[in-house]
Amino acid sequence: MSVTLRPDLEAELTARARAEGLTTEEFVNRELEKLVASQPPASKLTPQERERRWSEWIENHSVGGPAF
Repeated sequence: MSVTLRPDLEAELTARARAEGLTTEEFVNRELEKLVASQPPASKLTPQERERRWSEWIENHSVGGPAF
């Protein structure tokens, strides 16, 4: 799978990964695994609702500072 991220989102994820001593790929995989595990297996959410919730999650986990 390949995903194209906005440059600012990619930079934020990379900074968070580095802060934890992880590669960006390791960090994103771990966070996505947590997100998937927190959802019911047979989610009735529409793709738009899942996208909205993911965007909210990203916004709520912002480090609020400059990238490392």
